[in-house]
Amino acid sequence: MKQKCFILILFGILTLNVVLRLLSLLVPVWNGDEAVSATVAHAILDGGVPYRDGVDHRGPITYYIYALIFAIFGRDNMLAIHAILIAWSSAVAIFVVAFARLAGLQRGALFAGFLFVLVSSVGLAPMDVYAFHTE
Repeated sequence: MKQKCFILILFGILTLNVVLRLLSLLVPVWNGDEAVSATVAHAILDGGVPYRDGVDHRGPITYYIYALIFAIFGRDNMLAIHAILIAWSSAVAIFVVAFARLAGLQRGALFAGFLFVLVSSVGLAPMDVYAFHTE
């Protein structure tokens, strides 16, 4: 497959990812996990510490990502959280394609990227695939 065709198809896959996830920008909080992450992020922004000032059983990276996004884009900016998740899922799709190409799967690489976008956007309940949480 020619490089130009490959790039066009990859661009189409990434566009599909964005289009399928646009719905996520319309709902402020998709599930309770996001609400908990936002609450712990508020504690962090207020000078608190996870597991002491905001308690949940998940790993801390999500809380700090929320806190960073809230610090940059404003507190409770769930639109920014979901927009960054769209960008993150697009980056993961690119990595899936790149790793499949490294494994020698030229045509399969694009198919793997397409399947990732499809399953990660519409393969499960919207409250699970559109929410920014550790699961």
